Formats: sequence, structure tokens, C-alpha cells
Amino acid sequence: MKRDMDLVRAVLMTAEDNDKARLADYPHNVVAYHVMILKEGGLLKAAIAGGPGGEPFDYRILGLTWAGHDFLDNARSDTVWNHAKKTAKDKGVEVSVAIFTELLKFSAREILKLPPG
Repeated sequence: MKRDMDLVRAVLMTAEDNDKARLADYPHNVVAYHVMILKEGGLLKAAIAGGPGGEPFDYRILGLTWAGHDFLDNARSDTVWNHAKKTAKDKGVEVSVAIFTELLKFSAREILKLPPG
């Protein structure tokens, strides 16, 4: 399954404010997969129920980690989020969460007209 950065953001925002409505547009198994990889990536605390083949079929979000809070602090603004996504798309690349985090920081700095660094 392919990682969906919009769903990554939605899961983290759900973990922060316990509003599952933003996940309603995604199939349950796809959300469960993203919860699992966010847990594996150290951004989320969660309990995952796996099927016989190891694929996740259910989840319980327990909260954000420190790294999850940091990512979400950079990703919360729609303006910054959309700028970062557009920058990656314009370059024709898919990026890791680590690189996307840097791209979010860059986007925020550019929008706020802050000097680099």
C-alpha cells in the first residue's frame, strides 16, 4: 500500500484532538495501515490489531509522540501544508517523512519571509 501524506496528516490531527471525523473519507483498512506505519515511524502511539497475514485490520490511537507533535506543528497550517506538497509535486518527487518535515519547515520559513537556517 502506498503512503498517503494527506492521510498521515489527518491521522496525526485526529490523535491530537480526538476528532475521527476527518478519517471518515478513507477506508478503515487504509487508515489502520497508516496508523501502523506512523507508530513504526515513531510519530504515533497506537495499538494495532493484525490479521493472519500481518496486515493491520484495526487500531486504537493512543496519542502523539514528541516527534509526532513536532511534525504536526509544522503540518497544521493549510497554507504551509499545501505549499510543501506543491513544491514536492512541482519537482516531480515523492519524499520521505524526514524530507517532507524539512520541506514543511522550508515552506513555513518562505511564507513567513524568514531567513534560511
